[in-house]
Amino acid sequence: MSDAREPDTAWRVCMVVFSGYPSDPRVRREAAALRRHGIEVDVYCLRQPGECRTEDCEGVTVYRIFDAPRSKETLARYLVHTLRFTLRALFALSAKARSGRYALYQAHTMPDFLVFACVIAKWQRKPIILDLHDLSVELFAAKLDGAKRRLLGLVALQERLACRFADHLITTSWGFHERLLQRGHPEAKISLVFNAADPVLFWLDRERQFLPIGDELHLIYHGTIAERFGLHRLLEALPRIRASHPGVKLRLYGKADPSYLRRLESIIGDLGLSAQVEFGGWRSAHELMECFRQADIAVVPYLHDEFMDIAVSTKTFEYAAAGLPVVATRLKAMTSIFPDDSITYVAPGSSAALAQGVLSLAADPDRRARQSRLAHKAQDALSGQVMADRYRGLVADLIRASQSGVGEIGNQFGAHQAVPVRSSTRSAGLAGEAETLPPNTSTVESYR
Repeated sequence: MSDAREPDTAWRVCMVVFSGYPSDPRVRREAAALRRHGIEVDVYCLRQPGECRTEDCEGVTVYRIFDAPRSKETLARYLVHTLRFTLRALFALSAKARSGRYALYQAHTMPDFLVFACVIAKWQRKPIILDLHDLSVELFAAKLDGAKRRLLGLVALQERLACRFADHLITTSWGFHERLLQRGHPEAKISLVFNAADPVLFWLDRERQFLPIGDELHLIYHGTIAERFGLHRLLEALPRIRASHPGVKLRLYGKADPSYLRRLESIIGDLGLSAQVEFGGWRSAHELMECFRQADIAVVPYLHDEFMDIAVSTKTFEYAAAGLPVVATRLKAMTSIFPDDSITYVAPGSSAALAQGVLSLAADPDRRARQSRLAHKAQDALSGQVMADRYRGLVADLIRASQSGVGEIGNQFGAHQAVPVRSSTRSAGLAGEAETLPPNTSTVESYR
């Protein structure tokens, strides 16, 4: 892949995403990476209440073409909303692109079929990237049960067609990468770009002091509040933690699935935790960094299933970048990046294990300091700057290839670009050592 030098001419990239901007962190990071090197970016996305239809966000032109649905929890609602958004995007992109405005198109999943909104790029012979934040088949397999599982065939079909339609695929997890290979997609067509922490937004807090913790223990979780992230287990662990730290506080930041939020509120009421738990809502990255500085320990209580086991927690990168010690459930993708001495790992699905992990880490200031240092070192090799350079280089190469008339542009780049990452799952003979592997991570939101 080429270096990320300045473009020879003025390039403009089109991105489309069934999410908000700048609230979607991956889209924001990628757009910013391009803008820093003179590549213009237009983003077509959802509009939240109070947002402008068109806006310049730090040099990125944002077209909010569809009002964000109030609820997309059910599969039927999700399908209706995403189909309507895809059609709206198709017309919007086609109208803007007739003048040859865009040098490259990029669709962000989910849904996978959103990439077909970029069909005009095929007529213009412009490259199309499909950025697979998550893998639909594994995600829906984890969410659907009973008769609904019969829909998995359709989910797999639309994913396969979308991946074939795109010229290049980006994904976020080594596990996702392997699944795509198993499905027959060429390795050279796939690049991996971690959802690593942006060092401008999440920086090492060198003023943090690792002191003994008394009654007041401050815990934090940020990100989507949905069942698969295991927050009900964390709430169930709080009474045990409160026995040793009566003043414990758990602050939860992020958007919540309404039905799951009601379940959590019920648990809080049943366990008498109203004084211990605070829902802080969605916060910007700048605000989150200040929240991190006020916390003692971050908790990532993910549940275990086929999807979560191969999806890496974005939030863990951000905690590690900020030097905040972490307690997390043990999942394969996580341990492939963060060694055992950098994270306090606990068995998934166990509130007792979560409580014990938090208590043991809270009781040992030296261990918290050591974990902070080692986790920061582990994420530093996959920093936001490293990933930004990788992504920007890919975009530049794809555009140059299309402009120079190279034929199969989707087969020129990809997984040969490797970065150092520890792997406990892929190299049993090198346990605990570094090896060169492609990068991986993932985020998941509702049915998105």
